[in-house]
Amino acid sequence: MNKDILTYLTLAAGNPFRATVIDYGSYPSQTGRWSKSNLGRTLRTLYPGQPDFREVLYLAAKDLFEILAKERYSREDGVQVSNNIIGIDSRYEESFILRACRESHFANIVIPCYGTYVGPDDDPLHLRNYNDGTTVYDNCIETSSKDRTLQVLQYDTNALKTDVHKGFNMPAGSPSSITLFQPEHEDHHVLLAEHCNAERPELVPGKKSMRTKVQWYEKGTFRVDNEYFDNLVGCLGLLRKEGIEINEVEIEVSETKQTDMRSFIEQQKGKKLL
Repeated sequence: MNKDILTYLTLAAGNPFRATVIDYGSYPSQTGRWSKSNLGRTLRTLYPGQPDFREVLYLAAKDLFEILAKERYSREDGVQVSNNIIGIDSRYEESFILRACRESHFANIVIPCYGTYVGPDDDPLHLRNYNDGTTVYDNCIETSSKDRTLQVLQYDTNALKTDVHKGFNMPAGSPSSITLFQPEHEDHHVLLAEHCNAERPELVPGKKSMRTKVQWYEKGTFRVDNEYFDNLVGCLGLLRKEGIEINEVEIEVSETKQTDMRSFIEQQKGKKLL
């Protein structure tokens, strides 16, 4: 969710986890190497009669739900498949986005989502105590919205970002891997790769506990768009809700595992996706 543009990404995965990005894009569609500060078209151009940008977001969200819900994808065996769950970031102008979810013709497959910060001194989301009505997944929970009209998926942003990059480091198509594209097509997907490589990990020790936690930060002084990275992280949370088995990414206080994670972080700092 952004004031001037929406982005989306479709992730297909088997069980156990082996995922492939099969679609991504923006609404409205952009040409060339776009950024949020340099858009060819904005959402307002699609809804010129709406003076309130929040109403524009509401309409845009509903329309994009319909586009994605009606999209069909062809598997290698020719079978046509469709999205069986669609998530949307609900933290930005929350009341308007929840309204779009409730009033969508595809409300049965739409779920509002948002990422939350979990630090090294915090208990993981799935190990906390909750009231009845909360469903717990690995590093995610599903609970009622504030107005109790919808179920909302909340996920540990840092944990799932780490899981995404672990998937990138696995051989393409192998268990626990996330595949962006075949090497021969990499020139067509530079923007996607840049978004997914816009942040760097650091292993942060707790101030009150002996735990450590991988946290993700912007690279350099100038902010680089990370919209598709955020989309991908949200998809990972939705896959947990769908019951896809994903390797645990929580870091234990073990010298061996800490050494492994430090090695992973050093590898990420010098690695480019392209």
